[in-house]
Formats: sequence, C-alpha cells, structure tokens
Amino acid sequence: MGLVDLIAEMPPVASGLPPELPSYIATGSQTASTILVAVLLALLMRVIDRRYLFYWAMAWISLSVGLLALNIAFQTRGSSRTLLSVYWVAGDLFGFLLFAGCRDFVHNQPLRWRDIWLFGGGDLCRELLDAGLVDTVEVAVIPVLLGSGIPLLSAGGMTKLVLADHKVLPDSGIVALSYLVAGSGAAPARIAYVRSTSTTPK
Repeated sequence: MGLVDLIAEMPPVASGLPPELPSYIATGSQTASTILVAVLLALLMRVIDRRYLFYWAMAWISLSVGLLALNIAFQTRGSSRTLLSVYWVAGDLFGFLLFAGCRDFVHNQPLRWRDIWLFGGGDLCRELLDAGLVDTVEVAVIPVLLGSGIPLLSAGGMTKLVLADHKVLPDSGIVALSYLVAGSGAAPARIAYVRSTSTTPK
C-alpha cells in the first residue's frame, strides 16, 4: 500500500467539512488558496518594490505546485511516487523561501548561493559525484558491525579521495573523516562540528 492509498483511507478528521469530501477536492481548494496568496503578493510587488515580497511570492508558488502534484497523485495512483516527491520538494522549497523572505525583511540581506551539504541519500550523492559536483566527502565510522544494510553509495564509477582531516570521539569510539575529492580543486574541508581535537582514543 502506497502513501497516497494510506492517506486516502484515513478516517476523516472532525472539522466543518463534510466527512465524505474527497481528498482531491480538499487539496484542490488548498491549491486555489495558495495560488490566490501568490497572486496577491505578485500584485503587491507592483506597488511596493521589496525583495522579500518576491521570496514570499515564489514560496507560495512552489507550495501551489506541490499541492497541485498531490492533488493529481490522489487521482492518478500510477505516478503517485513521482508526484509525491514533487510535493515533498516543493514543501521544503516553500519553507526555505519563506525563511529567506523573513530574513530579508528583518536584516535586508538577499540570498547568497553557497555550498550545499548533502546529508544522506546515496543515490543522489552518486549522481552528483558522477556529474563532478562533489568537492568533499565526510563520513563517520561508528564501531558497530552490521550483518547487512544499505550501501553508502549506489553502484557507479570509482572516485579517488584524499584525506583532509580526521577527529576521534574517545568516549564513543566514533571516527569522523573528511576527504577531498581528487581533482576537485576545492579547499580542504576541516571537521568543525566535532569539539574534540584528539586524534587517538584514550
């Protein structure tokens, strides 16, 4: 049973809406509301020239796209996995742009494109690695032997790494390792999230 089927079969929550209201009608009304907010913000931008209004308008547009994808997923179960992925990404983008608008409103600071820290996601990391978009790889060795599990990366080409930094957490035995992708030209990444500076366990 997929996530869409599970959501569709959930009992209705007590509200002012009739219990027999289909899911696609509920998401459709939410989509229309978010589009209305985005249009109002776009119209407001023509009167008030402020950067944060652009961020907020784009945030609500992304949320509208996500809700539209969810609405279609409720009606076409065959492509629900892809549409749900669009919904989750659009929700994350909505939060990011909403925060960016609030930050610009308070501090008058626009977005600046910086490095991306990818945490987890072996398939996505493999795609970025094969595309030459990964500069550094940070892994943590945890002293537990597993009989089976998910590989760090999906199958693909070989990539040579150069050790840039390492730190040991003596109490847990965890070893944090930072590698530079050979040929990336990036500056060596130091491990800043570990307070311990010890390199050998006690």
